[in-house]
Amino acid sequence: MINKVTKYLYIAFLSLASLCLLCLLLALIRLILPKVSLTDWDLLAFTGSMIAAVVTYMGIRAPILSQRKDQLMTRYSSIIKVLTLYSKKTRRIIFMTEFYNSLKEHEITKERLQEQATVIKEYIENVSDLFAEIVNDVDLLTFENIEFKIRSLYGFINHYEAIDTHIQNYDSDSFFVFDIKDYLKQSKELEQYLVVYQQSLLVKYNEIRNRSVFRLTDPFKDII
Repeated sequence: MINKVTKYLYIAFLSLASLCLLCLLLALIRLILPKVSLTDWDLLAFTGSMIAAVVTYMGIRAPILSQRKDQLMTRYSSIIKVLTLYSKKTRRIIFMTEFYNSLKEHEITKERLQEQATVIKEYIENVSDLFAEIVNDVDLLTFENIEFKIRSLYGFINHYEAIDTHIQNYDSDSFFVFDIKDYLKQSKELEQYLVVYQQSLLVKYNEIRNRSVFRLTDPFKDII
């Protein structure tokens, strides 16, 4: 309701401003050329048609840009909502990675290794579900970045399928231990990328919301 009232006020303001400009232009012409008859030049009709054309242009352009604004805000808000909801599941990978990296060598037991593997597996599942939710709304560059990072994590699934064998043959210097650390690092980097992406979307959302549609230039070309 407030948005509609604001639009009507803008239109009314533009109309009044156009009439004021018309009056000023006529007064200026009379001042500079007092002996010239406006009706002879038909300046009144010409000026009126020009102002009418501008008002008509803005009247047509404003609803189109308003619809575009609503579509962009809906798109960004949709992605932000999904990222926020999934962050309750995925964001913990950052803290868990920091915790596991802080462990001393003697603290990395078989049970702890099993725990780390489970955390990574759950993160891959959750972030894959998240990506499926937003895949149709993200831009191509973001899609490629996220898809590449998730695809890199899928290699861990093979490790997890043989987790019992790795645990039974546990060795602090084994490749499996190093792989766990690497996949934890990759998971953390992907989640940090999603955090930055969510923040950038929020900035864009607020910029779009505050942009006026009553502009001759495209108000959204530097945001999309």
